[in-house]
Amino acid sequence: MTPRQQEARIGYRVPGSGAIAGLPGDRTEGEFLTECKQTANKSYSLKLDTWNRIVKEAFSRCKKPSIELIIRGTIVRIISDADFVEYQQILAEQKE
Repeated sequence: MTPRQQEARIGYRVPGSGAIAGLPGDRTEGEFLTECKQTANKSYSLKLDTWNRIVKEAFSRCKKPSIELIIRGTIVRIISDADFVEYQQILAEQKE
């Protein structure tokens, strides 16, 4: 999957993402602004500075931060712990 295909996979691709100031993130998905990354390696190193940049960009658009990472064809989603806890609570309420 090419980076452009990944960006368009779910949600709306942000045109010129990363190339134009004021258009952060690669894709919007509902309440999330998602940064798309991929690697053919066995691992991917996520630096705190990168996560903090994604959080800042998401908040600047009133969105929640998310990273979609494709590692050798396996898709992994990274969200904040606060968002994870929120969704766990929503799921628990739906089961009641």
